[in-house]
Amino acid sequence: MEKQVTKKLLFIGFGCLFAIGMTVLICNVVVTANSRGKTFDNASDIPYNKVGLLLATSPITPGGAHNYYFDNRIKAADELYKAGKIEFIIASGGDYTQTQKNGCDEPQAILDSLEARGIPANRIILDYDGTRTLNSIAKAKEIYNLDSLTLISQKYHNERAIYLANKYGIHAIGYNAQPSPIRRNRIKNTLREYLARVKMFIDLMFASDPIFEKWEGKFELPEKRRNSSSLLDLFYGMEKDSAGTYLDDVRLDTISGLIHKEFRSIWCHHADSVKFEMSMGLYIDESYPTVVVRNVMFEKLNTVIPEGFSYDIDETQDSLLKRWVRTVQSARAFIRDWGHLFNRVSALNGYNSSFSNYSMIVGSRGCAVCHKIYEDSIWATYIVEMSVDYHSSCGCPSSADYYTINKATGKIFNLSDMLSRHKSSAIERLILNEFDIETNANGRPTCGLTGKELINRANGIAILSEGILFYYHPYNIGSGAEGQYNLIIPIEE
Repeated sequence: MEKQVTKKLLFIGFGCLFAIGMTVLICNVVVTANSRGKTFDNASDIPYNKVGLLLATSPITPGGAHNYYFDNRIKAADELYKAGKIEFIIASGGDYTQTQKNGCDEPQAILDSLEARGIPANRIILDYDGTRTLNSIAKAKEIYNLDSLTLISQKYHNERAIYLANKYGIHAIGYNAQPSPIRRNRIKNTLREYLARVKMFIDLMFASDPIFEKWEGKFELPEKRRNSSSLLDLFYGMEKDSAGTYLDDVRLDTISGLIHKEFRSIWCHHADSVKFEMSMGLYIDESYPTVVVRNVMFEKLNTVIPEGFSYDIDETQDSLLKRWVRTVQSARAFIRDWGHLFNRVSALNGYNSSFSNYSMIVGSRGCAVCHKIYEDSIWATYIVEMSVDYHSSCGCPSSADYYTINKATGKIFNLSDMLSRHKSSAIERLILNEFDIETNANGRPTCGLTGKELINRANGIAILSEGILFYYHPYNIGSGAEGQYNLIIPIEE
């Protein structure tokens, strides 16, 4: 009889263990499958969301040890923000300073850590109701009124949070912070997560919705755009005095931090039996917000400056120019190297005694400008202008490009970035309106293009304090648009 009871108890025990194991397995499979394709390891791959929800943990473990999970979540949030993938961060956690031996104020710890990395405090929202992941997600929907967001935590935690977010009607994606480098901590958190997923389903079935206090804030850009100047005109550095000498542009010379260098030489054009003075002027910013911004701008300058050498180009000169200059560490070195290259090209085309009888004609000139016209905590916008004057031909061909560069990654802001954040129809309506205003004000005929065509024909876009700039090189949109069009769409980016 006792043996039968023992067998029955063992059977029941194994049955219970099997049921528990299957429950844990099913819960884990459901959560993992639901998050497939929704978590990301690289900031460059993840889509944009205005708000990131950083699911808190303490910087100190309950035993008083250093918590690497906290460090890695802070690092992940910093990467997203500086990559322009989020604009605001909700620091969701609890204040355990009075209730736990090694407890801390988690939202404040997040704020302090992010501020130390250069993220403005007015981009961080402290959420003290985030004592549970369920509370953090529920508040994101009910109080912050978010329909989409980016979750920031380790992958296993993001998967569970994504499932909760979907249940609350939030389209969520996750950015995966690195786990702890300590193996036993990784194992312990993995085992804990299996049980947490079971508890999540129980909470969704039986727990009542949490109640939160009303939030009066809004996810709007609180900082004013700064360090912005008006658009530069074309043909800078192309003015001459009464003797026909090119002058430094007065307005450019008043800009602080802009350095200028002139190079001149006598060149000869054998086919026409003429000689002329070839000159090149470089106006470029001496300092840059970050090394990556400087490198991007030097690359752009290296691309356009050879246009100023394009008179009487031959294969030898072309080959020399295509070698460019070496990568340099300062603006002054950049100018110096281009001065050396100008002299080398001049030697190929330059004056010597065999050309003494050639008649002298008005000179040719190339002038390049690189200057920052806007900067905020993430982006910096530069104008890169190249003007070319062939024997007083009024600075043609000449055009300006505008680049908005992520100061942390070097990524250039582009049309797809903007259209991912704003409705295409709204942008089409705004740009067509701005184009009509511009053409009417200047007495130019309209070109009959739709808003969509105007967007697609833009040579580029950039962020300014006044909105988004669409620019068009000469002749790009026709119908009397021989000059460069710069249309500023008044939207916040």
